[in-house]
Amino acid sequence: MTEEELHYSAVNSYRNRSWNLACLEFMQLLYINPQNVNYQHNMAMVLQYGFSNYDGAEKYFKQSVRASQNSHVDILRHYCQLLSIIKRYEDCKNYYALLFRVIHENNKRVLVDMEMEKNNANNPQQQQTQSQQENQSQSQMQTQTQTQTQTQKQENESRSEIKLQWLEITYTDHLNYAEALLECGVDFEQSELHFKKALEMRPDNPKILLKYGLLLSRDRRFQEAHLVFSTALKLSPNDMDLKYELATVLWNKQEYEEAILTLKQCLLLATTLSTTGQSAEMASKCKEFQEKCVLLYGIMLEEKQEYDKAEKYIAHAIALNQPNLKSLADLSYHDKYGNKAVDVRYLAEFMLIKIRKDEFDHAFRMYRFGKWMCAYGSNSGTATNNTGNGNGDGNGGNTGNSGSGHHYEEILNRMERVRNSPKKKPSILYQYDDEDDQACSDWYLACIYAVYCSKTNAIAKATRLFKKLINSDENKAAPCYFIHYYYALHLHYVCKDYPKAKTQYFASIKIENNWAITHFHLALCLFELGEYQNAKNFALQAQTMNRALPLIDQRVDKFVVDCDAMIAQVYLFIFTCFVFAKDKQIK
Repeated sequence: MTEEELHYSAVNSYRNRSWNLACLEFMQLLYINPQNVNYQHNMAMVLQYGFSNYDGAEKYFKQSVRASQNSHVDILRHYCQLLSIIKRYEDCKNYYALLFRVIHENNKRVLVDMEMEKNNANNPQQQQTQSQQENQSQSQMQTQTQTQTQTQKQENESRSEIKLQWLEITYTDHLNYAEALLECGVDFEQSELHFKKALEMRPDNPKILLKYGLLLSRDRRFQEAHLVFSTALKLSPNDMDLKYELATVLWNKQEYEEAILTLKQCLLLATTLSTTGQSAEMASKCKEFQEKCVLLYGIMLEEKQEYDKAEKYIAHAIALNQPNLKSLADLSYHDKYGNKAVDVRYLAEFMLIKIRKDEFDHAFRMYRFGKWMCAYGSNSGTATNNTGNGNGDGNGGNTGNSGSGHHYEEILNRMERVRNSPKKKPSILYQYDDEDDQACSDWYLACIYAVYCSKTNAIAKATRLFKKLINSDENKAAPCYFIHYYYALHLHYVCKDYPKAKTQYFASIKIENNWAITHFHLALCLFELGEYQNAKNFALQAQTMNRALPLIDQRVDKFVVDCDAMIAQVYLFIFTCFVFAKDKQIK
């Protein structure tokens, strides 16, 4: 079989989805001609679509991209799609920028060629003169031209033909590039522009609407995101992603009843699909959505001050996160094999509920467990292969993916030996043996621990923790609502430092202005500062935003009356002073 016949057979195998045969045939072709760009490209496609071997596919994509000198549009496009699938968004963004540049430059040359052909057609005499000049030039270069091989001639001809073709940017290009820009967080405006271009080409595509809605949600344009998700759900009513994201937007808008209803629909859909014999991938996705829905429901219940129900649902989310966990009440967060632990953020949410219920001992033991998970994770601070103990003391740790080799029981035994040793404690173990604020690398867990310190009258420690979080490079680069909000509560109700509390409340509202509870606490703070009119305005705004919260529902009306009374007293005092001054002036 000749190389041409083998290539024809390999292409047919690819089209017929005979992946094993196609893989073997393209390997044979690469053995015959390893530098062939098309063979490298086709092999990458077989590995990606036939075997989901993304590492192998990327290897051949890189070879073909290099060999084509970053100018082959189809190779660049397919490589970008692979980078999007494996969520390498930074690389995806850069290669899509390159792809668009190649297409635009190609199309510019096409326009120039078309303009020249048009001018030549309108000026036959000029065309004849140009033809004579070209003939003279060809005769001068005849010696050099004869030295070229036939293969080089064919390649040059094919390249010239490609340049003469008008190239289009597809809706998938716009969609993937927009998503890469969104995930990199570099340019929301540019990302939105490409989402809109994709929607112009495919206005009824639920996937584009989903991604565009996510951009609007991240940009805190919740009303627009609500409309986009609702439109997409009409096109795809059984899409779990759309239902969950709509519920999240409704939660951010504080439309709790509708958000809970949408969450229940999403949860029911996920539960139904998980029991209908779907693929392993779909079963995993259903479990993920069950977990997300239950967790979000627990967070909403905590905001509504229904702490017992919130604790139940967040515990259920933890159980879904690790289905083999033992009793949550006993703080045994490991599975039956002793090699996994729950997500640190779940522990932080559960810890917050325990603080709200004044169960401080339990909250602190959970903090220690989460702290050790962070401390003994990977070098990047991400806990993966976590471990926990079953002795019910709330301690825990993880081995991480960096290969530290420490299981939780070993860590606990080492720390116990150090604790009982009369010698000086090694600093690396000692710093994780108490509630030292340097120990936790997860900012949210550290923030909840600062709340714990504030509630347990460790005022100086709480203040130091909050200041450290606020002055961190991460918070300066991307300010966090929770840090400023909880610090404001600490300054307001514990430190009684109302001017600083006011500053932090305004900082949190500047970051996220959609939470009614922040506006109401600010109103209470302004009342203490004697700014009664502003306090009344913020309280009424909080009531307009969300009356479903018990604190707002029970206190706003009376608070507004108190504000009016204080405003009246201020006016009366001013009037009395004015009358007194006038009488004194007359006398």
